[in-house]
Amino acid sequence: MAFSTQYIDRDKYLEIKISGCPTYAEILEFWVSVVDHCQTTESRRLLILAELDNELESFSTAENYQIASRLPQLGFPQKTRIAILYKHDRFFHTDKFGETVARNRGLNVLIFQDTENALLWLLEDSN
Repeated sequence: MAFSTQYIDRDKYLEIKISGCPTYAEILEFWVSVVDHCQTTESRRLLILAELDNELESFSTAENYQIASRLPQLGFPQKTRIAILYKHDRFFHTDKFGETVARNRGLNVLIFQDTENALLWLLEDSN
């Protein structure tokens, strides 16, 4: 299944649905496009719904590290908050490492498995 993205403007946040089987290069390109969209629309709260194909091969630890290390350097606007919601447990557990790497470099990102907690965290202190 090809990798696809869909941007949906919600009242207090931007929802981005990703699905399919992305390659490493497609994931990097996706994050660059997210930053561009945030800078253009001034979106600061992002809910990323990761509905990736369960057949997708997980990225290696080194690839997860490289992706997560690059995210804070891409130029997300200040005070951007990113909640990533995974449909499959398999991706949730492998990407918790990436979450830690990105957070240690200053990106305000958390990974979730349920929508309610993701939105509670994403929208806390929102105006």
